Amino acid sequence: MPDAPDSHGTTPTSVAPLIVCDATNEAAARRLASLLSLNILRLDDVAAGVLEPVLDLVVMVNLRDIESVRSLRSGLGEIRPRPGNRAFLVSSGAQQHADEVQALSLGATLLLRRETCFRQLRRMLSVSDRAPVPPRQAEALAKARGGEAILKTGKTLAGLFGSFTADAPIAVGEIEQFGAEVVGSVAEVGADAWLASVRDYHAGTFQHCLLVTATAASFANHHLSDREATLKLTTAALFHDLGKAEVPLHILDKPGKLSEDEFATIKMHPSRGHDYLLRQGGVDPQVLDAVLHHHEALDGSGYPHGLRGEQIAPMVRILTVCDIFAALVEARAYKPANSPQDAIAILVKMALEHKVDYQAVRSLAEVFDMSPPRTLGEVSANLMELERGS
Repeated sequence: MPDAPDSHGTTPTSVAPLIVCDATNEAAARRLASLLSLNILRLDDVAAGVLEPVLDLVVMVNLRDIESVRSLRSGLGEIRPRPGNRAFLVSSGAQQHADEVQALSLGATLLLRRETCFRQLRRMLSVSDRAPVPPRQAEALAKARGGEAILKTGKTLAGLFGSFTADAPIAVGEIEQFGAEVVGSVAEVGADAWLASVRDYHAGTFQHCLLVTATAASFANHHLSDREATLKLTTAALFHDLGKAEVPLHILDKPGKLSEDEFATIKMHPSRGHDYLLRQGGVDPQVLDAVLHHHEALDGSGYPHGLRGEQIAPMVRILTVCDIFAALVEARAYKPANSPQDAIAILVKMALEHKVDYQAVRSLAEVFDMSPPRTLGEVSANLMELERGS
């Protein structure tokens, strides 16, 4: 990945994460910014109060320099409790304690040693550092349809993201058993109600992962009579985006078009999740395959390996359709949720373009009481008839 974009000569216009540095630390800040996909802002370009709205701020400044501290204090604005993090990087040694005291006086929420800060910063900037649902909403969610199971699923996903970021072991068998609980809950309350409760109380990556899991569980309830196949699909859904714990949230939640570098970062998540699960041992090969290849397309245009046609296994095809459906019906601040009917219509169009498996799309449509034509050939014939009629 090339160097991160530079904000030199400008001021940040949003609450996106940022590294602020002085001239002494600029080279190190650039290296760290590149690794974390962050912008940097030099201290001599910081105007009064300009750093106050930055949600997650990384500070690489000489805290023993009076002028640097004065400029930083001016840029930070009012020192008060606020959302997000202010992570100050300090060097170990004789002056470490003095630097830490100075950082705390400037509103530091995290004190990190420069030598070992990368893993902690990656977690700070990722979904691993976020609660699945704000505590004040948890009580209300528990009373919603499927709420208790949704809360438990969110906590399970948060634990998985945290374990991934720490490269810690997970209990694979327990996740598989938990998948069975999700299948039962979705069957009890219905897919529509489960999805609605998720959208009402969750946002971002947690919302998406919960929607994919519920969609896969409902697909399994309707079409997979074999318990083993059901558990494999639901487990794959729980695991499928685990690698996104390595992607900074400001990229995951970006409302506009991703840059080439940002998309390259996103495209790494299937491989990273697969590699982590492989190290755990005991994960079913079909589940691993689904995690690795859920962004492949039948025409070879997907990633990470550009698989096409029969190279893509049946369970992978199902998970891909569930994943796209969930992305279409999720609600974001920058887009409303599509209806299940509109989502299926988009998936049918993607099947006509040889991107996704039509039979998986048709089976998912039946979950939501829709009955598309039996074959893709019939879909094409119907479209031609409509065109002739118009």
